[in-house]
Amino acid sequence: MDALTLLSFLSLRLSRNAVAYTIDAVSDSITARADLIYYLCLKKPKSPGSGEYTELITLPGRELPKRTELGADIYPGAQFDVSVFLDDFLFRNAPRPDQAKIVSCSDQITPYLVQVWVENAGVLVPSVLTFCV
Repeated sequence: MDALTLLSFLSLRLSRNAVAYTIDAVSDSITARADLIYYLCLKKPKSPGSGEYTELITLPGRELPKRTELGADIYPGAQFDVSVFLDDFLFRNAPRPDQAKIVSCSDQITPYLVQVWVENAGVLVPSVLTFCV
C-alpha cells in the first residue's frame, strides 16, 4: 500500500481545447489604468435543461500591458481561460459492448453563461457590462 502513495495524476480535460475569453480593453481616455480590474463571472444551469443559472465562480483579472505598433498604443484587454472550471461538469461514458446505434452524449456538453464587467478603483466602468453564452 505504501508504494501507491507515490502515485500522482492529472485531471482529465474533457473540454480538450481552451475555452478562452478576452474582455476588450476600456477606452484609452482612461489614463490611470493601474486601478482597472476586469471581472468574468461564470454561471452554469441550476439543473440539466434549466434556464435558470447560478454563479459558479467570479474571476478578477488585469489587462495585459499595452504595446506600441507603428506608433499607436494598443491595449489588449484581459484574458481568461474558463475550461478548467467547466471540465468538472462534463462526463465521458464509454460505449456499451452491445451498442449498435449512435447515442447522444448529453453529459459531454454543458451550457454556460459568462458575465463580464470592468471596475476602475471600485467604480463600474459604463458600457462594459455584457452577457455571453
